[in-house]
Amino acid sequence: MQTKNLKMNDEELIVPKISQSLMKSLRLYNNGTLCGLFFKAKYIHKIQMEQDEVMKEGTYFEYLCTGALPKGGIPPQPTLNAKTREPLAAYKKAKESAEFFKRIIAHYGIKIVKVNYIISDKDKIAVIDIWAEWDGNPCIIDLKYTSLIDNKWERTGWATDGLSEKDDLMIQGVHYKVCVSDILGIDSDMETNAGIPFYYFVFSKSEPNDMKIIRQTVDDLTMQNHRAYIENAKEELERGIKNGFKAYPEYRRCKDCPLFLTCPEKVTMPTIIDVSYFK
Repeated sequence: MQTKNLKMNDEELIVPKISQSLMKSLRLYNNGTLCGLFFKAKYIHKIQMEQDEVMKEGTYFEYLCTGALPKGGIPPQPTLNAKTREPLAAYKKAKESAEFFKRIIAHYGIKIVKVNYIISDKDKIAVIDIWAEWDGNPCIIDLKYTSLIDNKWERTGWATDGLSEKDDLMIQGVHYKVCVSDILGIDSDMETNAGIPFYYFVFSKSEPNDMKIIRQTVDDLTMQNHRAYIENAKEELERGIKNGFKAYPEYRRCKDCPLFLTCPEKVTMPTIIDVSYFK
């Protein structure tokens, strides 16, 4: 992964609006698994990072599903086989999955109203994949295209057993519900589902006709807690902008970082990791 522009000017930095992806990355930074310099480049300086192949596949899938253009406004294209000039197998599967998506929404009578729908206020922002009507009621659909559809152990695995404990995945639904409630003033009347109905449409990268529809249920307390987390995130960002973000250099992390060539904190060789074993 590379960046097109690595120039960073620290003058007049401002606290960005809080997105769900920023909140997830801030948590990783706080526990030392995401370098603060990378976090600053992406969310404070807003440097656009080039996509790797996995990201490109997901972007292509979403484009085929909804027609929504990615940042830059250029329709994504499949990566071609160098010899045959045919799309790679992964992109052919993405196309089949997108066709399955269209059959699903036709079956359920889901009406797509808006795609890549951006809502924001002075503090927070949400970029909604699909704003839809289901049985005549507004709802949010977020598309996921993953190789971990039944994975229980990975942080981003979508096995439903234990899914409710995976903050990095579940925070998105809560954040979007809060944004829609606070910005658009729309809430659900369902007693067991605070906020607007939110669905993850999770598609398998390996099996084009395999997917899950997951409706995320939260309560009012969870939404109130999330509003507090947004305020805490703003305060943390203010401190980071004022005092600096801490680098967490580590060889395996640094070697693939898009800031590698210019980063003064990079590690260029593996270091010794001590592991104690007593028996």
